[in-house]
Amino acid sequence: GAAPEAAAAKLQSARAALAKAADAAAIEELCAGRRAQRAARLEEKEGAKARKEAERLEREAERQKAKDERESARLERDKEKEASKALKEQQRQERERQLAEREAERDRR
Repeated sequence: GAAPEAAAAKLQSARAALAKAADAAAIEELCAGRRAQRAARLEEKEGAKARKEAERLEREAERQKAKDERESARLERDKEKEASKALKEQQRQERERQLAEREAERDRR
């Protein structure tokens, strides 16, 4: 009866090894699943981070654009003021010149 017992023991041992292998495979699968989940979460986080950063840069660009537009408008107003001042000064000098001419004319008479 040694042969059947040995065969049974071999079978038992094979089944145990198979179960162990199945357990190891299941554990590996579980770990792989967890790793995949973790990677997905990380990717999601990175994506959210990237989106936030993009939105921040977008807002920053908008702010800068508004600032540049205000500055540009201010420079435009300053230029107009300068032009207006220059024109007034020119008119004043013209009036003075005409006045001086009239006085000179009067003195000649």
